[in-house]
Amino acid sequence: MIISTNISKKILSKTGMRVSNSATLKFAELLEKIIFDISCEAYANALKNNRKIVKKEDIINVRKKILE
Repeated sequence: MIISTNISKKILSKTGMRVSNSATLKFAELLEKIIFDISCEAYANALKNNRKIVKKEDIINVRKKILE
């Protein structure tokens, strides 16, 4: 697992709620999947623009696409 449960617990605790260990683990898994999906989309965008390197604009474009 790339995202630690400590990080996900810190994020979840900002809501003021008490969070179980299983919820923290599941949240970390979900974050990891979301990050992977964003990375794949950003890479596809870079390839579309004839680049092998993902740039900041690729990430921003994915974010815009997701939030629409």
